[in-house]
Amino acid sequence: MAALVPRAYEAFARVFHPLYVGGGREVRWSEAAAMQGRAMHATVALHEVLLREGEYATDAALLSGQALGTLPAAELRALWNALRSHTASDLLYLGFWEGFGVEQASGPRPYLEVADRRYVLAALPMDALDEAHRLNRGFGPNLVWPADRAWFCHTDIDGLSSYIGATAAAIQAVLDHAVLEAMALTAGDQANY
Repeated sequence: MAALVPRAYEAFARVFHPLYVGGGREVRWSEAAAMQGRAMHATVALHEVLLREGEYATDAALLSGQALGTLPAAELRALWNALRSHTASDLLYLGFWEGFGVEQASGPRPYLEVADRRYVLAALPMDALDEAHRLNRGFGPNLVWPADRAWFCHTDIDGLSSYIGATAAAIQAVLDHAVLEAMALTAGDQANY
């Protein structure tokens, strides 16, 4: 987990992105787990919610039809709504993995290198957050943080979850938000995709 979000934050959460099952029907991870008779927990892996105990599928089969590496627009907006009162900034910084093609979509931008990956950077005022997905051909940002660094969100390019670091109160706001499916983590917990 700490490889995705700096350990400097007081508390952490995992936000689960919607899953697509049975011909594209959108479900929460907890719903998918219940359908398979499996328990939901903060470090649950994808195969634990899509397969019954003892079943096997290749990674390619499990990931087929899923929206990898992007926090959907509705969840990004909900995340901002949960966290907005926990930052003094109205400016958000966004990092898009360069492989998603944001520069071709929006022109040259500065880069940030993190763990051997390059992210194209953008800044948006809070009231323009809906532009985040338009900047990158429908892909959401992989990194998001406010100018005051009160919180940090990382969505791995191959992931189906986003990981957040913030104050305990901010993380509680994320956990309590009705649109978000989220669970608390510690910095030492394993990040699963």
